[in-house]
Amino acid sequence: MPRFDDPALQAIYDYLATGYRSGRPDAAAIAAREGLKLGLGGRRAARRSKADPTRRPRPATRQTVLVFLKDYAPTMRTEFLQVQAARWAGLMLPQKEIEHWIRALGVTAASQVADCRRYGIGLASLGTVLDGHPARRWLRGGECAAAVHARAAAAGIDLSS
Repeated sequence: MPRFDDPALQAIYDYLATGYRSGRPDAAAIAAREGLKLGLGGRRAARRSKADPTRRPRPATRQTVLVFLKDYAPTMRTEFLQVQAARWAGLMLPQKEIEHWIRALGVTAASQVADCRRYGIGLASLGTVLDGHPARRWLRGGECAAAVHARAAAAGIDLSS
């Protein structure tokens, strides 16, 4: 254990070294040493908070997509929606992003969205006007993502976003 000539430095070292001898202290040990009540109730603290900006959202499951599709298109048959939910879930996108794509291009556009992502066409660029119409309208009208990408490239517009 190091000894410092300066008593203030020694006091700081002793204070910080307490509880660190057995490795890294956990939140409960630090809270106990500092006299804090974290409300952990005997559970260990989570390593990351839910609002961690570096954490990527989890992909949507077929069930969560199906629930959204039933609300979004209540008149469509459940069997049809189950097939569409499986296609959307297969894209491995977060639930919110899938909901935005469905609102923009429709329930049956999962393969079209896969092509859009392949060509770098993002959700934010669907409102970009190409030859007098938004990119969303070209895609909903049946034009493939490659053609919309080519249309944008010819106009010198970058649709990646």
